Amino acid sequence: LWKSLDASWNKPDWPKAIDILEQVMAIDATYPDADDKLFAAHFNYGVQFVRQEQMDKGIEQFKAALKIFPDDVNAAGELRFAQLYHDASDSYDATDWGGAITRLDTIYDINPDYKRTRTLLYASYYNDGWRLEQAGSLLAAKNRYAQALAVNPQGGEAGVALARVNYRINPPTPTPTPAPVAAKRIEV
Repeated sequence: LWKSLDASWNKPDWPKAIDILEQVMAIDATYPDADDKLFAAHFNYGVQFVRQEQMDKGIEQFKAALKIFPDDVNAAGELRFAQLYHDASDSYDATDWGGAITRLDTIYDINPDYKRTRTLLYASYYNDGWRLEQAGSLLAAKNRYAQALAVNPQGGEAGVALARVNYRINPPTPTPTPAPVAAKRIEV
């Protein structure tokens, strides 16, 4: 079994490698390096799923890796990011802008280039700003549009919306036009 592992590992064919390693562990749980290899196979398979944006399957693989080595910080970190991104995507799809923002902000603060975090966070801020503006909460909407622009300074929609809200909050004061002076007529 151990010799057949190399072919699966080099492809990489993670499901086959995991199957072989589980068979090895069933025969001899103390076989040298088997637990290390099984952990790595689950971890790498999880990374592969995350790259394909199949977060559910990636989460399963990271959890399987953490069953082998519960204290591994890399697997725990990948699991955390995948779970946050998965939950943020669900919130986004459900138009729960606040939920999406909370989760995406956590990812953005650590790794702004993780998957489509920047794009989804910008859109969530913008959409929440639009919702607040429609509800008449202009100051809160202004804040959301400004946050969208902080994530993407080239965001044209947020720039236009921010200008519109600023205009509504502080409309320009019209300058008074002087009343026409009546012509004086002096008769002698």
